[in-house]
Amino acid sequence: MKKTIIISIFSLLFLGLVAPVAEASFWGNLKPWTTIEKGLNQNQIRSQAQFKYDPACIQNAIIKRESLLIGALDKFNAAIKAAMTTRLEAQKNAWAITDQKQRREAIKKAWADWKTAWKKAAADLKTDRKNAWNQFQIEKRACGVDASEDSAGIGSEGKIE
Repeated sequence: MKKTIIISIFSLLFLGLVAPVAEASFWGNLKPWTTIEKGLNQNQIRSQAQFKYDPACIQNAIIKRESLLIGALDKFNAAIKAAMTTRLEAQKNAWAITDQKQRREAIKKAWADWKTAWKKAAADLKTDRKNAWNQFQIEKRACGVDASEDSAGIGSEGKIE
């Protein structure tokens, strides 16, 4: 019985000395007694540690990002429209050829040119979108916004391959 009481006392004493140190090292420089003194809970302490940001700065960065993305889509659509117009003319001219072998070659070439134009337009769009998002990430950090915030939208405006 005496042995149990002595072990219990030493255990409580050990926990009383180790627990505050372990909690302080877990939460960084925060000490458990400072939260009690200030009357703050852990969620309030974490929210105080978050970045302060400039709302106007991040709004301007978003406007710039979205404008770049819209411009990239406009450029893509113009390239595809031009490629389709070229394909239309090439196919129309190909079907005017009377020699079957030459006609087949002209039709194949029209479709091959279309495929090349599509791939180039899609690659350019992918590059433009990536550049817009990378620029936004740089500007977002400059505005004081944490890198993990607003990252869910990266690349989610649609894929064109």
